[in-house]
Amino acid sequence: MIKILFADDNPTMRDIIRDFIETEPDMVVAGHAETGRLATELACRDDWDVVLLDLTLPDQSGVETLKEIRRCRPLLPVLIVSGFPESQYGAKVIKAGANGYLAKERIPQELVAAIRAVTQGQNYLSSKRAYRAAETPA
Repeated sequence: MIKILFADDNPTMRDIIRDFIETEPDMVVAGHAETGRLATELACRDDWDVVLLDLTLPDQSGVETLKEIRRCRPLLPVLIVSGFPESQYGAKVIKAGANGYLAKERIPQELVAAIRAVTQGQNYLSSKRAYRAAETPA
């Protein structure tokens, strides 16, 4: 069973994602966080297979939350799920330590594949252009 922590301040989005994920027999959203600080606390304290993390949280950015999670759990897969276009942030968050980036508009087509990819040790970006940018040294 893939145990997922989902951090997003929008309760409707949390419900949509949870309902969508839980159609998969081997996935469960076992926790959620409305803030970056709570996401960090839960990610560091409990045992997760992957964190789904929004970029815009009310108390701090998703990138700052990602950095904090990396300090306590450097190998925990983190997939950024954001309303911002992948072309704008995909390569940046991969370089910052995320395992993948998925624009919320791509959830129906790609969410399950993205979760499976990052939990299997792969990086996930849906566009080849974003992959090339992520592979370019800073």
